[in-house]
Amino acid sequence: MDIISLQEAKKLKKIIGNTSELTTNSKVIVNAINEIKSLSGYTLTVNELNIGLVEQNQIKQLWMPFIKNGFIKGIKCTGQSITGEFILSLFTRPPNDGGKLVYYSGVVNNILWDIMDIPFFDESGTNDVYVVLENRGVLSNFNLQIFSLRS
Repeated sequence: MDIISLQEAKKLKKIIGNTSELTTNSKVIVNAINEIKSLSGYTLTVNELNIGLVEQNQIKQLWMPFIKNGFIKGIKCTGQSITGEFILSLFTRPPNDGGKLVYYSGVVNNILWDIMDIPFFDESGTNDVYVVLENRGVLSNFNLQIFSLRS
């Protein structure tokens, strides 16, 4: 066990108590620590937003209720059947108001399902995230789900 892993294990012991009874599927120490950390003191939240009737080549910008602070673990965005190409971006607040880019999907075809670890700190003051959806495909309704961990 390297020094960093040992220090992390000691921090975990302070947070969750005796680690001798904990079980993990991981064979690697750092992954096991991360797995245990993700279960202690954090809540997995799914924020969902239906974005209705986005026309071809239309850019829709809107606020989505979100978390104050935490980690974005995954993003899923789907349209109706064969939507075509679209781009999804998330900002801390509107870009023209100094908002910082949190996530950019690039061009996606039909379904976006991305898994990541992105720290998020609310700058809106209202626990929201600013969503920009550019539809390059056919007229469609979109369903956006953001999976996050918050303490």
